Amino acid sequence: MDMSMTTNSESPVRNLSLSDPRCRNESCMAFLDAENASQSATPWASLFRYGHWTTWYYLALIAILTLIHISRKTKDYHFRSTEASTTRTEANRKTTIWQKFQALLRYFSYRQISIKPFNRTNSLVPANGALTILLTTIVFLVLLTFVSRPYYRPHMAFGAPPIAIRTGLMAFACTPILIALAGKFNIISLLTGISHEKLNVFHRWVAWMTFVLSLIHAVPFFLQSYWDGPFYGMSKAENLKAQFYVGGWYGGGNQVCLIVCVYFSLSAQTIFNLLVPTSKVL
Repeated sequence: MDMSMTTNSESPVRNLSLSDPRCRNESCMAFLDAENASQSATPWASLFRYGHWTTWYYLALIAILTLIHISRKTKDYHFRSTEASTTRTEANRKTTIWQKFQALLRYFSYRQISIKPFNRTNSLVPANGALTILLTTIVFLVLLTFVSRPYYRPHMAFGAPPIAIRTGLMAFACTPILIALAGKFNIISLLTGISHEKLNVFHRWVAWMTFVLSLIHAVPFFLQSYWDGPFYGMSKAENLKAQFYVGGWYGGGNQVCLIVCVYFSLSAQTIFNLLVPTSKVL
């Protein structure tokens, strides 16, 4: 008796079409099928690989710099041992093509793009070598963020926007390297032989990358909530307001804190860049 009553009461909702306002949860087969189709096309668990790729990228970069550092140390030791045991002849003093290439590479890497009137005091533009690594990293992160589609699911009820999840995981993956670069004595300096002063440039830029990724992570939730208003029988603004009060305070509050920190950091850096050339003139 109870089973028949339950079946009769559930069947009207269970067999509704997705366009019906009452078909808004997994008790409706049309909703469940659409949700499963969205998850099959872009599984939530598959988005973790973007965080893994970000981690593997900077680990590979550290490994390359470590190998270069070990190679230089080995060559220096071999050179000193040879220099101490033998007298260099005129033939030994000839520069090889590889040494010329290394010299050209160092000439390019150590130079800095001059921006008047600050020139050398401009801390926003690093040396060419560091700038090349940073630009490569930015291109890598941009490709990870925007190449894969879709950016959004048909509705938020089917799952969070894929672009928001992958950028959130990428920003989270940047946290360990961001912390490691912040210390004056850190394992990266130990492995690569690069001083803290030079690594501090990467620390600042990785912080900016993490900030931008966190913004790209947060914004799609608000956009998807705005667009989903008619799906829930509300206006777009009403649904955005409802979703904001449910979970937006947490994400929105974090973004406000990040923006405030970035603002004061940028203001302090700008003031410093202005005062240094002024103090030299005075």
